[in-house]
Amino acid sequence: KRVVIVTHSKGGLDTLEALIGAPELWGKPVVGWVALQAPFHGSPIADPTSAALNDMLLEALGGDGQSAEDLKTETRAAYMRENVARIAKLAERVPIISAYSTYEGSGSVAGFASTYASGIFNAGLVSEITRIVFENFEQTPRDVPRVIAASTSAAVELVHEEVAGALGDAVATIAMFDLANAYMNGILDLPNDGLVPRDSTRLPGAAHAALPMGDHASPIMDVDPFKNYWSVQERNALTVELIGEVLGRAARPSR
Repeated sequence: KRVVIVTHSKGGLDTLEALIGAPELWGKPVVGWVALQAPFHGSPIADPTSAALNDMLLEALGGDGQSAEDLKTETRAAYMRENVARIAKLAERVPIISAYSTYEGSGSVAGFASTYASGIFNAGLVSEITRIVFENFEQTPRDVPRVIAASTSAAVELVHEEVAGALGDAVATIAMFDLANAYMNGILDLPNDGLVPRDSTRLPGAAHAALPMGDHASPIMDVDPFKNYWSVQERNALTVELIGEVLGRAARPSR
């Protein structure tokens, strides 16, 4: 069988470690590897976290705090230095595409606010409240206190519904990783996908491919109610395209 491995994020680091330790797999059966958004050189988002906190949080979820420690830039720099020769040999035998995406979420706060406000205070809401008041007045035109009480109660319930809907629409303007994205873009000046800087995805010897604009979750999952950059169809089509490209590279005569 011919196998093309497709990985995402830290899965790329685990696969790199597995492959450089098993050269007997290079070329047969593993004929290609597509690494999506892999932090080969680490992520500055992991750097300030403490080992004790990582252990506590990740172990509570059934994981291992070491997985977060492994993402620190200093840790990855040492790993990449120690394995230069083995990585080079792997890339010579197995075609690899390392793909990345970037985006900028700096305008998300304004977008959230305007969407939220317009979703609540709109002409449709005013018209509906007006209709409620008229209906109550027609029922008991001589009982003004009842008209006011009944109309207010109905209007408050309607506003609650509008607020819930508007909040959902507003949240959908924000990407899940906007805060981290803004930090790396604005403070560190590093183009990124919200978790991994673009340059961290570079693997020596691999083709470096730009994905359509999107955050770190775009190639693998929907993140409702947050903003989704890609649809399921786009995600699947892109993955198939990358697999086809790496298979095409595998079919070419070796250098």
